[in-house]
Parts: sequence; C-alpha cells; structure tokens
Amino acid sequence: WAAHFLANTIMFSPAYEMDSTDEEDIQFILTSLEEKILAGVPIRSIVAQHLPTRSRWRVSRSAENHALEALELYLGIFADEEPALTYIANGGQACQEWYLTNQANGYELEKTGLNNTQIVEVLENYLITDCNDFHAAIAQHPNLIPRVTSVIVDYLLNGNNRTEMVDGVPVNVRTLVRNAIVDSGAETFEDIFKGVLFSKEFLLNTERPISYENNLLSMLDRLRAESVGGTYGRFILHQLVGSDTNNQLNLRNVGWESSQYKIGRTQNVPIDALSFASHHKAMRESIFGSSSSWYGGPRTENGTGRSLNHSGLLFEAYDGNDADTDLDDTRVKADVAALNIDQFIDYLFLTALSRKANADEKADLTAYFNDPQGGSVEDSWLREDTAAPGVFRPRDVFRYRLAAEAVFDYISRLEEFYYIRAIP
Repeated sequence: WAAHFLANTIMFSPAYEMDSTDEEDIQFILTSLEEKILAGVPIRSIVAQHLPTRSRWRVSRSAENHALEALELYLGIFADEEPALTYIANGGQACQEWYLTNQANGYELEKTGLNNTQIVEVLENYLITDCNDFHAAIAQHPNLIPRVTSVIVDYLLNGNNRTEMVDGVPVNVRTLVRNAIVDSGAETFEDIFKGVLFSKEFLLNTERPISYENNLLSMLDRLRAESVGGTYGRFILHQLVGSDTNNQLNLRNVGWESSQYKIGRTQNVPIDALSFASHHKAMRESIFGSSSSWYGGPRTENGTGRSLNHSGLLFEAYDGNDADTDLDDTRVKADVAALNIDQFIDYLFLTALSRKANADEKADLTAYFNDPQGGSVEDSWLREDTAAPGVFRPRDVFRYRLAAEAVFDYISRLEEFYYIRAIP
C-alpha cells in the first residue's frame, strides 16, 4: 500500500502519461519501493538510489531538468529566484555526463562522454563534481525528511484545516503533525506513515471521502475474496489499472488513474457526479454483486471450469467433485451457522462498515428477509430453529447468500460507506 501511495505522488510517480515512459517503469518503481520499504531502508537511501535510475530520467529527460526536479520534488526548493537558479544550472552541469536517447532509440539512459571536471556548488556548502555527488547532496540535505513528510501529510490530512495556538500564533495542524514526525527522528517511510495514520488528527479530526481503490481493495480483503490459485487480488489490480474503460473496476472511470500523472494525483479524491457514480456502481455491482468471489464453497471459474473452492465469508471450502457447483453440498461455516439473524446482520455490517447495524436497520432487513417478494410467509428466507424456539436463521445456503447480498446492497447506498466524518 505504501509503495502504491508513493508511486502516485509527485516524488515517485512513473508518469505513464508521458511518451518517454512505459509499463516497465511502473513495475520497476512499485517493486523497488515495495522491497525497500519492507526491508526498512532509510528514506535518504531510497531517494539516493532512485534519482539515477532510468525511470527517473525518463520523467526529467534532460540534465538540467533532472537537477530542477530533484530540488523541487525532494527538497521543496523551487526555481523562482536565486540561489535556486544557480543550483539548478550547476546541477545540470554536474549531470551532463548522462542523457536520455530519443523515442526511436527507446528512451534509454546513456553516457554522453562529457564528464564535468569543475567543482560547482549546489545547495549551500555542497560542492560537487559529477551526478553521483549531486544525488548524494540531495539525499543528505536536511530539507529531505521535512519535505517528504509534508507531501505525505498533505495527502492524508487533506481537508483538515484546523489550527491550534502555539505561542499565541495559530498554526495549521498539518504543520504540527509534520513537525512532530520530523522531531521524532523519522528515518523510514514506515515511520512517517505510522506517525500520520495513528495520529489523532487523522483518526478523529480529518473529514474525507474514501478513495475508490482504498474502498475496493480493503473490502476484498475483508470479504475474503479469492480466485483460482489465490490470484483474485492480482486479477482485480489488473482491472484497476488496465486500459479497458468499459470495465467497471477501472480507475479511469473514477478520475483517479494510478501511476499516470507526472505531478502525481491531486490531493482531493474526485467526487464529481460521474466519478462518484462509477465508484458506487463498481462496489455495488462488481464487488458486492459478484458474490461468487467472496461467499466461499464449491464452484468453477467462468469460462475455464477450474475449481474455485475456498473458505470464504459464509461457506467452507469443499473437497468434493471439482466440477460440483451444487450449493446444497456447500457447508455453512460453523461460526456463521451459529448466529441468529440479528447476529448475522451484525456480522455483515462489521465486515463492511466496522460497526453493528442499528435496531431500525435490523428490523427493516429482517422484515425484508421474511417477505422478500411481497408475497407470503412461504417466500421467507428465514426459518425458526427447532432446537431454539424464537431464534431465526437463513433457511438454507442459498438464502444465506441472498441475505448477505441484500445487506451489502443496502450498505452500498450509505453515505458512511464513502465518506468519513470527523468525530466531535
């Protein structure tokens, strides 16, 4: 998640929208970030190793622009006045040994043969000769950690404009959170993300829409969605970032493509009518409505006939005939079968919303289960437990699935499923 987040910021975006980048750059940056974050590599080392890569040069494309973007992206020093303009020129001179080939030659990073031998100054008191020196100066500079922290904080606390008085002066809480993380001695991306995600400001005081991909990917995990060989998550990720905009799951439909933009995603999650409608439609129809991915038990994958048995949200994995898709042979999970109807509804609410259903929701949903077609009690999805009079449960495995789909359909229409309110 952290690697994906960073690959959609201005600092590490593969900038797939540019003609000089391709899918290899996306794969390289995501893989490199993931491996280094998991290994606890310090931020300074990650930046030092990222700057000389072909993927970074494919975005900057020239020596001087390489220097300009390094200063702006990682140090927050912008090319609007001296001495920044001199630093950029000197950085470009130090990096003149490298160049990016043209489109016909595949945008490869090559040596020019023009090695700089003159000592030049970039940043205050940083004397360098070549591009490696320049990258080291960027990675070692005291602005790096505050700048990286600011970028992450501004994304995660976007919309939180609270201020607190410090020495009689109002200070934005984003600045306070950033300063607290920097002062704590943060050295890795894990340090920064934990500092923000577990802060009071993020958990209680920041109102924000829930992004489509955060909603979808976390929901797949909570629903225990699965596919052949455990590849369902990878399949969904392919649908998210692929080029087929006719696919409901594609991020282009919600105006927030992944790894696409040179300047990274905007800090604001798109909530215009079309983007939100696409978000709702994808969750309601392609995730909750595609119950075969999450209810569990025996079935076969469409078009392949491959066995798709797993222990899902409702049913146990089945070890019988791989081709047998008869739900009557499916076993409801023991802990699910033990729930009465109110507990079953709570189980589904806790899965999708992290809260229990209120009394009105339970009453209305139970009434619907008792009379789903507007007909008679014979149509009820519920049965009374003969061993426990007054306790009702879904009538059979098929009704368990229908009841779960109905609850999730209701949840997909709630504001709280898409928006987090601040807690007073």
